Amino acid sequence: MRQTFERAWVSLANSGRYRRFARQGLGATFFRSDAYRRLIMAKNYVTTYPGSLLNGGAYRNLDVFCAFIGPTKSGSTLVGSLLDAHPEAVFADEVDALRYVDAGFNRRQIADILVRRSRRQAMAGRVTARRLTAYDFEVPGQWQGRYQTLRVMGDSKAGMSTRRLGQNPGLLARTERVMKGAQARYIMVVRNPFDPITAMRIRGRRSTANAIQRYFENCAYLQTLRQSIDPGRLFLVRYEEFVGRPRAILAELCAFLGLEADRTYLDACAAIVYDEPEKIRGQLEWPAADRQAVLDHSAGYDFLAGYTFEN
Repeated sequence: MRQTFERAWVSLANSGRYRRFARQGLGATFFRSDAYRRLIMAKNYVTTYPGSLLNGGAYRNLDVFCAFIGPTKSGSTLVGSLLDAHPEAVFADEVDALRYVDAGFNRRQIADILVRRSRRQAMAGRVTARRLTAYDFEVPGQWQGRYQTLRVMGDSKAGMSTRRLGQNPGLLARTERVMKGAQARYIMVVRNPFDPITAMRIRGRRSTANAIQRYFENCAYLQTLRQSIDPGRLFLVRYEEFVGRPRAILAELCAFLGLEADRTYLDACAAIVYDEPEKIRGQLEWPAADRQAVLDHSAGYDFLAGYTFEN
């Protein structure tokens, strides 16, 4: 009965009519409102809290809670989707799990939310509509939306997680307390800054100056966060390198999270990755002054070293 309802909801939420309603007019106003966010928060608390009391032993094998950090639109959805295909991991997209940590949800509640979202995203084929062009992140024959034993769970909403941690440094310690023995770890994904800034300009209808400002605000937060997180708990991924060597880097990520990665899993994941990283920056004009502004800002961050407009 529950799965029948979920499939019906997934079908509705992924329909063209629903998406248009959510993006325009009254629909967009409602879904972006604080009232809607509070409603969803209350609904999730009520629906997950009874289970956390009745079944305290659930998810007892959980070893790691992993949050993605990094500038928005830098490739965390791809990496998280591949990790979600592992039989001992659940990674959901666009959950903003740290919001629930900050709101006082317990570990079991957060796990329920992540597992449910992962399952529904798998039902939808792991197609993300938030990109400039739709991308299918489904890994055939693997474990997206389900698991054998849940040892690692996480959320790939990197941009918002970065801002939450940057604006509230105490959230790092609170996350450790809420997870109760499941160690918090962080994956930081970066890519050529011209690509995410271009995506922000197109999708967010931002001016170039505003998109640049927003992007480098997150970079400033990251600079501070890297000083606060134990280096052994932070894994830096360059999107371009990941696309070039998906098997090798995914194996390293699994080892970082305490997961074993067999050849079948790695081959299946690598098979869905594009042969080359998409150069979104080519979709808009980039005057020389704007290019230089990005390069000047980038010079202050070692994790952006080596990026130019051309490479």
